[in-house]
Amino acid sequence: MWNAHRIRSQKEIYLPDKVPDHIHCFPEEYQLEQCGFEIIRTQLEETALESGVLEGTDDYISEELLEKCENI
Repeated sequence: MWNAHRIRSQKEIYLPDKVPDHIHCFPEEYQLEQCGFEIIRTQLEETALESGVLEGTDDYISEELLEKCENI
């Protein structure tokens, strides 16, 4: 949703204004070029394994805080 908002122009800043999603999909309309590259699932999996991000828990808040939030 955030990338669907309109960006206003700024003085002395060479960045495109308008809607970020549109800028990304149609860079040629803003005198830009598409510089992205495709990431495949095996690359993501390899990076996740090497970084250790998959190890451990997926609970990022304490049980005490979770209980307080659920009570509220």
